[in-house]
Amino acid sequence: MDEKLLKTHELIEIIERYYAKGNRLCDKLQEDNFTTYLKRNPMLLQVNRDIDACKQRNAERQKRIDEFQKQKEAAEAAEGDEAQALSE
Repeated sequence: MDEKLLKTHELIEIIERYYAKGNRLCDKLQEDNFTTYLKRNPMLLQVNRDIDACKQRNAERQKRIDEFQKQKEAAEAAEGDEAQALSE
């Protein structure tokens, strides 16, 4: 009787063979399929999400720096105009 018992992975393989052709777990775990899947879904990798988040933070930081530079230049121009008005 013990010889007729199936292990869990054997039962899964039998069920998948008949009911899930093309979507079997062993098909999904093949290296070619895995790399293709990752190429189609690059944001599934944590490292890619981290890189994207870093790029967004850097873009936001650069935007704030540019805005600050514009404000600083505008303030300096206004001071220069005031200085010229006072000297005249």
